[in-house]
Amino acid sequence: MVIIGTIYDIFVNQKNLNEKMNIEINKKNTIQIMEVEGTSSVKESKIGKMLICFSAYTNTKIIFNTKLHTDTIPVIHGIKFLNMCWIIAGHTGLYLADYIDNKVWTWKSSHSFISQIFLNSHIGVDTYFFLSGLLVTYFYIKDKVDKDRVQPLTYRAKINEFFILVIRRFIRLTPAYIATVIISQLSFTWFDKISQFYLHERPQETCSKYWWRNLLYINNLFSFDSMCLSWSWYLSADMQFFMITAALLILSTM
Repeated sequence: MVIIGTIYDIFVNQKNLNEKMNIEINKKNTIQIMEVEGTSSVKESKIGKMLICFSAYTNTKIIFNTKLHTDTIPVIHGIKFLNMCWIIAGHTGLYLADYIDNKVWTWKSSHSFISQIFLNSHIGVDTYFFLSGLLVTYFYIKDKVDKDRVQPLTYRAKINEFFILVIRRFIRLTPAYIATVIISQLSFTWFDKISQFYLHERPQETCSKYWWRNLLYINNLFSFDSMCLSWSWYLSADMQFFMITAALLILSTM
């Protein structure tokens, strides 16, 4: 999909963008534009929009773009970056424990002040829960203030709105989530056959049995030993918090 999306983006989408840019320049310069057959092709199709999502070219430009949109909260980006570094460092130390031979040295080192910074990185996850709730609330209220003034929604419309919000989030998260589960299942099955190290977490065993819990975002409701990808508990908790937040926000606007 990445290859197909990138090829479509470079040879089709970029050409359409250049045509649109030329049309806008001509309009600004008040130059008369004659209608040409095939001009409607400049409009991007739904399939084209889907392919652009997989484009390495466009996504790379977005990742390295330092310009912020006017409707964003700049300070949140700094909090997310520092938190991400903290959590990655903590998880690196956590999973290295399976490969360290000197367990006594590891146990003694864990009592130092510096080690506590990494060992307690799980607290940083709470910050992401806070930011997630903040952004959902901020954009929901910002989007609904003017719309509700124009046309108040009925109870049935509110229920439909709730399911639409949940379905959109499910569609946004699940494809990449499914790919991660599949890749983890395949890679850990391979490592289990060739690696000399023993991993305490066994995704190759749990994911084959309990993968459906991840797709329903309920795997955090079960024991650690039966979880497929233990760290994915965050996604389930975040989805559950999102549903609660969405319900409360909809109730607050009734």
